Amino acid sequence: MKPLIAHYNFKFPATLLFLRGDSGFAVPALYDLCEAESVFYVIRLKSNASLQSLAKELHPNTMPSDVSKTEMHYEEIDYQAWAKPRKVIVQSVRPAGELFFTHSFFVTNLMDAFSPKAIVRAYQKRGKMENYIKEVKNGFNFDRMCSHSFQVNEVRMMLKPAGVQPNELASYTFQRDKRICRFKRYGQGSLKWPANE
Repeated sequence: MKPLIAHYNFKFPATLLFLRGDSGFAVPALYDLCEAESVFYVIRLKSNASLQSLAKELHPNTMPSDVSKTEMHYEEIDYQAWAKPRKVIVQSVRPAGELFFTHSFFVTNLMDAFSPKAIVRAYQKRGKMENYIKEVKNGFNFDRMCSHSFQVNEVRMMLKPAGVQPNELASYTFQRDKRICRFKRYGQGSLKWPANE
């Protein structure tokens, strides 16, 4: 992670970096690195007995006032499972028709500028970004880089969609009076046009 952060800090010095990560990234060394490099982060934490106990103190499992509605609460706590305490957001959700809350936990260095709900929403956009990444990997083969050079791969990533986009427009099947015009993606098939009458 350190070379990646150094690269973006060098290339875009005026840009504030923001890292969203799932619980696989929940390691103190990454928090320390982000804090040392002035990178903002929101990282989901794995649930444990201590966090669950704190969450249950905030929102005990009581009878809901309206079982037909989902109940959501966002709280901010200071939690110390590391060398120093860090801000942890607790999201407590009781789905409609359920009796118990489920709790999610997020460690962050976003301080007073954002509400706990806004921080959780920022984390949840991670899934949307993953879908974009999956789309470019599958649709444009961005997971196949041909060089160790960042610049070569950057140019390849800019040119590939420009060449594929016109083919995408023609990839749909048109039917008019039982005549078909079809072009399969990326030149893998044949080109069929309606016969002249």
